[in-house]
Amino acid sequence: LKPCKYNHWINEHADRFETDASVSRSTKSRIMLIDDVAAAIGMPAGLVAYLFALISIIPLSLGHRLLFDADTRVRQLYSVIAGLCLSYYAYGGLGLRYMMVSPVVGYVCIVVVPREAVHGVVCFLTFMYLIVCHVVNASGGAWSEGNIDFTGSQMVLTLKIIACAFNYDDGGLDEASLTPHQKQTRLVECPSVLTYMAYMLDPVTVLIGPFLEFREFSEFMLRQGAWSKEVKQPAFLLTALGSLVYTTVLAAGHVVTASHFPIRMLGLDEFWQYTVAYKLVTLYMVAFQTRLKYYFCWTLTHTGLKCSGLAFSGADKPIGKQWERGLNVRPLGVEFARSSVEFPLHWNICTGNWLRHYVYDRVTPAGQKPGLYSLIVTQTVSGVWHGLYAGYWMFFVSSALMLHGSRYLYRMISAAPVNIRPVLHLIHGLLSALQLNYLAASFMVLGFHETIAVWRSVGFVGHVVMLALVLMSVLIKPPRTRVKTA
Repeated sequence: LKPCKYNHWINEHADRFETDASVSRSTKSRIMLIDDVAAAIGMPAGLVAYLFALISIIPLSLGHRLLFDADTRVRQLYSVIAGLCLSYYAYGGLGLRYMMVSPVVGYVCIVVVPREAVHGVVCFLTFMYLIVCHVVNASGGAWSEGNIDFTGSQMVLTLKIIACAFNYDDGGLDEASLTPHQKQTRLVECPSVLTYMAYMLDPVTVLIGPFLEFREFSEFMLRQGAWSKEVKQPAFLLTALGSLVYTTVLAAGHVVTASHFPIRMLGLDEFWQYTVAYKLVTLYMVAFQTRLKYYFCWTLTHTGLKCSGLAFSGADKPIGKQWERGLNVRPLGVEFARSSVEFPLHWNICTGNWLRHYVYDRVTPAGQKPGLYSLIVTQTVSGVWHGLYAGYWMFFVSSALMLHGSRYLYRMISAAPVNIRPVLHLIHGLLSALQLNYLAASFMVLGFHETIAVWRSVGFVGHVVMLALVLMSVLIKPPRTRVKTA
């Protein structure tokens, strides 16, 4: 194995490990342990270190539960300190310092900038800083090689900071002009520094999310709403253990499938010799093993939310739905979706909610229904948020066409005779899976020319289907029927 980056601090001090007595024995032991584990399981050392940090979320989340009845300031201090320690372990001192720039700047803007302009200023500054971090760290390529850096956490912080700015701006507007979501999340007063930083650095969500609204976290800290002292929470242990077992299965599935279908397979000479059908199967399996990695990470963090109590949705929810706050993925929902429109409902759910409430709804002119313009703007913002690699942009802009075509096809199927709808829904689901795994190649190889080469090798089949559906939506209007949106 080639030496792999662990974090910035280690890179800066690697040459001192053997000679400098200031490097503690515990630090040396930690690095040696990570290297040994990495060599044993065949994973990059950086990825193993990050895995250890992710697993640390579980015991740190239990700290929230142990302090559940403590003073609010004590709980907030715990959130800040635990989040700082976890981030330092994951990214080192230099990474932590870079990571803290945007939350500090964001809070200064909320305090100093006029209320009606704060959301625009914060959006510009935080996204510019995130783009710089992506470019400087070459995050997409580094992640694919197993070199995890702080930009993942920076992406989560960007969502939180911008949400806070919009919530504060909404707090100064006439409530009658706000949407139900804006009324629910608006901040009438500027939050304190401690409350704000506790939200930003919460150890359960700081590494990989999910995004939670500031009001949700604030109510959790203040023991209000679903966490009120009058509300009795059901036992969390059984559901948390179930999530932990599920997480283990997902991790095992990723290790097995990744060993047979690694991302680098898409660049091997033998890939170009496959038939089109086998290339599509390969694209599916490579994308599937990549999704399993995200399933594992998000299910693990949701287990942490359950252990902390943050996942509690309310005692009024039906059994089985009481621990779904912060749920970021439903693996079976993604893999067996009946249409492309269902993918965002099950994949990266919390980020999808953020995009809907803070981009999609807000770029749609008042009194009008959102259309293709709103969808393209939203998908473009999502692409910038992920990074400036051409593959991200190609995926999200193309997915706007995929979603538009899927909505059209769903409306056409809903107007078809009832007895043939199941067959049509099955065909729709297969087309959606084909398009998703076809587009996912751009998200994995990242480069423009590399993506075009993969797509060309299968005859641009995904784009052919998308453009055909978009063209049909212009030429053949679906009958007007009252149906539920997919």
